[in-house]
Amino acid sequence: MPLLTRPDELSELIAPTELAALAYPAAVAEVGAALLRRLPCLVECPKEVVPFFAQALRAHLKPHNLRCIPIDGRA
Repeated sequence: MPLLTRPDELSELIAPTELAALAYPAAVAEVGAALLRRLPCLVECPKEVVPFFAQALRAHLKPHNLRCIPIDGRA
């Protein structure tokens, strides 16, 4: 990804489901790689980020036919 972006290359709207993948690409890739190796993972992040991070992780794992279920303690 280039460090500089021209204003005309920017999108006007970013879907909420893409936010975590764009904001935390290294974390999504690191957790995704660990899950692909069948390792347990614990992700600590603000609760507002959890659904977006989980969606980004699901999208990262979908091509590998690996599904995950986040455990967050909510009913």
